[in-house]
Amino acid sequence: MSDGKNEFRVELFVKFLYPGIILKGDAYTYSGEKVWAGNTPFTEDAIKKLIERGIQKVFYTRARVVNDKGTGNPMVSEEILKKAVDISHELEQAVTSKAIIPEKGVNEIVDGFINNISTSEGTVLNLMELKEYDDYTYTHSINVCLLSILFAKKLNYNEKGLKIIGTGALLHDIGKMMISKEILNKPLGLTREEFEIMKKHPVFGYEIIRSQSNFGTLIQKVVLLHHEKHIGKGYPFGLRGEQIGEIAQIVSMADVFDAVTSERPYKPARPYWYALSQIKKDSGIAFAPRLARAFVDDMPKYLTENEIFTKGCYVLLNSGEVGEVIDYRFPQSLKPVVNIYINSKKEVVRYPIPVNLEFDDSRNIENVLEDDGIIKKLGEIKDSFAKRKEKTPYVFPDDIPKPEHEASGMSIAEAAREAAPIPEAAMDAAKKAEPDKDLFIENESDLK
Repeated sequence: MSDGKNEFRVELFVKFLYPGIILKGDAYTYSGEKVWAGNTPFTEDAIKKLIERGIQKVFYTRARVVNDKGTGNPMVSEEILKKAVDISHELEQAVTSKAIIPEKGVNEIVDGFINNISTSEGTVLNLMELKEYDDYTYTHSINVCLLSILFAKKLNYNEKGLKIIGTGALLHDIGKMMISKEILNKPLGLTREEFEIMKKHPVFGYEIIRSQSNFGTLIQKVVLLHHEKHIGKGYPFGLRGEQIGEIAQIVSMADVFDAVTSERPYKPARPYWYALSQIKKDSGIAFAPRLARAFVDDMPKYLTENEIFTKGCYVLLNSGEVGEVIDYRFPQSLKPVVNIYINSKKEVVRYPIPVNLEFDDSRNIENVLEDDGIIKKLGEIKDSFAKRKEKTPYVFPDDIPKPEHEASGMSIAEAAREAAPIPEAAMDAAKKAEPDKDLFIENESDLK
C-alpha cells in the first residue's frame, strides 16, 4: 500500500470503474481500507457498493517504469514518463466509460516530452519497457509518441507540428481499447474475422477522438491513417502516397519500430537492427522512401549508446555471403566493416575479404548468426586464416539460417487492456464511417 522506491500510486475515480476491469494491485480507500483484491475482475456489485458508500476515489500501487531500452544520459525525465502512464490510464477509463478524454493531461504530457527532447542535454531517448504485458498499451503509445516527436524534430517540424504529431502518436492506438484482449493478445495467427475486427481500430480511434475530445482534424488524421501504406495496400482506406500525408507516416514508422522491439506474451523482442532493417525493406512499400531512409540513417544514434552490431559477431548478408563484423565508424552504425569468410556459393574464400558496407549499396546485413554450431564452424574457419592453412574451397553446410521476413506494421495484433467486446453499434458505425474531407485537404506544410 505504501509508495516504495520501486512502486508508484495509481488513483482512479470510482465512476470510471466498470465490471471486468482488473487492477495490477489491491485497491484501497484513502483511509487505508482494502476494498478489492488486485488481479481480480471488479464486479458490478462491488462498484455499486463503493458508490453507495460515497467513495469517490480508490488507489493501488504498482511497479515503477523500467527504462532499459537505452543507456547513458536519458533525454526524458522519469517524472514525466510516470505522469504519461497515469494519463494513459485515465484515457482508458474515459474511453470505456464514454467520458470526455482528459485533453489537459494529454497536452501536458506531449508538451513535457517536446520540452525534454528539445532542451535536454541527454544523448539517448529512454524508451519505456514495462515487464507487465497488460501495460504494453500504455508503454507502446508513449514510446511511439517519444519516437515520433524526436524523428519529427530531426525533420525540422516546428512547435505546432511537434505538438500535432506527438498528440496523434500518443492517441494512435486508442481505438484498440474497443477490442477484446483475447483478440489483441492472441498468441497465434488471427482468423479472417478477427483480423477484420483488428483493422477497425483506426476507425474506432478516429470516432472516439471526434466524439469525446476537441482535438483537431490533423490529430484525427494521424489516428485514422497510421496503418495506411505508401504503395496503397494499407487500411482502412487503401490510400496511396501523398493521400496519406507525412505526419501519419512518421507515427507509422515509430509504431512499427516499437512493436518489433517490444516483448509480448506471444513473441520475443527483436533487436534494433532487425526493426530498422524491416523499415528499410518496406521503403517504397509501406513508407515513403525519403522518410524511411531518414529514420534508418538518423535515429539509431539516439536510441542506444551500445553497438547495434557487436564487433566479432557473425552475420549473413543479403548476397548470401557470411562474414564477421570487425569495425564501424560509430557503434550505432548499420553499415559496419565486415570480413567476408563465405562467398555467395557457400564456399570458404582463400583470404578474408574486408567490405565496408557504408560504401557498398549492394550489400546489407540480413541476419546475425546465433546458432552455436555455426558460430563454432565459423570460428574454426577464422582460425584457419590466421594459421595460413587455407586449402581448396570448402562447401559450407546448408544449415545457415535464412533471414526471417515478418510483415511490416505488425502492431495490428499488439497488446491492449481488458475491454468489453465491441458493441454492434460501434461495428456498424465503423462500416459506415466516412472521414471528414478536411482530413485530406488540410495543409500540413505550415508544420515545418
